[in-house]
Amino acid sequence: MRKHFIKKTFSFILCAALVSGSIMVPEKTYAQDSADTTGWRDTIALDFGINGDGSDLDSTMKFNEVEYIPEISAEDCAAILKEGHGNYLYETTTVKDIYGSDASDSQHIGFDKTVPAAKTTEGGNYFKDWVFSPDGEEYSFSADLPVGQYYVYVYTGNKTKAYGNTTIVNFDNEFINETPLRYDQTSSESRQFYGNDDNKANPYCVYVVDVKDNGAGYGTLTAHFSDDTVGNESYAGSHQISIGAALDDIAADVPAEDGTTPGKALGIETFDFYDGTDNAIDSSAIKDSIVTARLNGIEIIPVSNPVHATDIKTPESMILDKGQTAELEVTGSVSSITDRISYMSSNPQVADIDMYSGKITANETGTAKLYAYNAYLNEFSVTDVSVIPERVVSLDKTTVDFVLDDNSTTTAELTASFNAAAEDVIEWSSSDDNIVSIGEAAFTAGETATSKITITAKSAGTATITAKRKDIDKTATCTVNVKMPVSGLEIVDVKNNTPIDNITISAGDTTDIKAIISPENATVKDVTFSSSDFNIAAVSPQGDIATIKGISAGEAVITVTSKDNPDIKDTLKVTVTKAADSSNTTSPNQNNSGNTDNSTPGIGNGDSGADSKAAVSLSGKKASSLKVKKSVTFKAKAPGSKVKSVKVKIKSGKKLIKIKKSAKKVKITALKKGTAKLVITVKAASGASKKFKRTIKIK
Repeated sequence: MRKHFIKKTFSFILCAALVSGSIMVPEKTYAQDSADTTGWRDTIALDFGINGDGSDLDSTMKFNEVEYIPEISAEDCAAILKEGHGNYLYETTTVKDIYGSDASDSQHIGFDKTVPAAKTTEGGNYFKDWVFSPDGEEYSFSADLPVGQYYVYVYTGNKTKAYGNTTIVNFDNEFINETPLRYDQTSSESRQFYGNDDNKANPYCVYVVDVKDNGAGYGTLTAHFSDDTVGNESYAGSHQISIGAALDDIAADVPAEDGTTPGKALGIETFDFYDGTDNAIDSSAIKDSIVTARLNGIEIIPVSNPVHATDIKTPESMILDKGQTAELEVTGSVSSITDRISYMSSNPQVADIDMYSGKITANETGTAKLYAYNAYLNEFSVTDVSVIPERVVSLDKTTVDFVLDDNSTTTAELTASFNAAAEDVIEWSSSDDNIVSIGEAAFTAGETATSKITITAKSAGTATITAKRKDIDKTATCTVNVKMPVSGLEIVDVKNNTPIDNITISAGDTTDIKAIISPENATVKDVTFSSSDFNIAAVSPQGDIATIKGISAGEAVITVTSKDNPDIKDTLKVTVTKAADSSNTTSPNQNNSGNTDNSTPGIGNGDSGADSKAAVSLSGKKASSLKVKKSVTFKAKAPGSKVKSVKVKIKSGKKLIKIKKSAKKVKITALKKGTAKLVITVKAASGASKKFKRTIKIK
């Protein structure tokens, strides 16, 4: 309802009283037309209890604290605010009676009947500046005004207890489908405004009321006050007190001789029943009545630039899930209207609607009619709402994990279950079709229907599968993790990126090695480095690169292990020699006779690991490509000696190849696509031995 109000600036003068004879009465005007308000006061502001001289203004400035009420100076406030005490009778009280001889005596203002009230001179805490109706009986306040649209600020409050009020307001006998349009100002914590927020800054504190022509060039704005909570136990203890009890409290409040106050102080100095006047009220006759339907004051201000709708429309029907909330959409020929729009439900137990905002809450299954009322048009629109059991959707799996290797499946089924649908209302989607694709859906009807799909892993990564109901905005999701496992690991020299089996360094020197994981798109590429003897060779890893430092002479083995699969590892033999003596001028590769020895002990044909004895060799390339069912043969040789043994160790891809070994040959036959890695160790009768790495890529 906030959009129905404009902000503080008001461009034309407000009405409260006509200056006698200063206005020509038009033949016929309507609320959408601007009436000539020349000479009218800025506002009608009545505080039923402020002193007639305008004192106690601090407490009456409440009328100016609402965002939509313009600022009024203290001087103007003193001139405008009048004490009422409920003794203004509409039939006999005119605007002239209130504002003086320069005001009009043709228009009336006041109540439809005398209502009890109280007044104080010292600003007591209770029964101050308000009028009430015994036992909630309805009474009315009316003011004759120029034709137009007005902001009406109703100030109510509970002056009997420490909590709020239970007053109900109705304007101009407005009805929706023969039901009175009653604004419930029930509040808590001593607040005196209506609306869910109970806040002075809340525009719900301001009503918009339209005054239409009564044939005399002006109309009458009437506010009816009542209370239907009398006898309601939930309010009785906190909100209600009998008039007799209030009178007893007054009597008990007489100070004792020692100056103390023995009774319950309500701060009431005068409780006005108009004794001795024509409007006298028999207090004894109503002593058992409950004090309720309280009005503390009222302020009426015209809307400076009214914007009206020419019709009001809402959806013909709505379907809501139990527990769902929604807004009732109101449309018309004009947007940003200033008209008051109010809402009502024929069956709040099924579907309740907030009277001020139009927010719907679906409480129970069933049907109800929702009404949207335009106060200016005095027309309403009806929406049929059906509340059904909550529509849901769920998946049988919230996570699925795939592994992309030859031994794992790459498909899975997902089933979405849902209710209240005679057809497949599920819309399936994948956040990344390159990672996980979706097959065609199969629908099975039933009280709980299902939609089933097959998902297929395509590449490594993570994707989200979403099942969305097309009839409502509800979804269920499944996270799919596709893993590419590590199939091989190899240690290489960082400088030339070539595989190595062993190295020789001096104590104090360092060298860098790197772990190469295959395949390149493996999901987990992390590795660990370890040394068999940190007293000989220390290893300091940083990611997939590690620095090896010689500590003391000897041999140690550096092992690199895959974190994804600890069975996949590679080793490097490190020989650490003593640090070179700086006093020895002989080159380490030069003998005592001065001849240069170009051989390097322990280094063979680019592979690794031969000793200083007779060399051994193995035919074939380090990396070979094969098709499935094809073979490759590696032959071992030991020049100057003979081959003593050939051993084969498969480091990865054991199920991809078949090995046939003889005394000098190793035959590899490809079985499945992939990459296999193995180490072939050849020993000679002379004692020489060497390890040869071979990689078989099978296509």
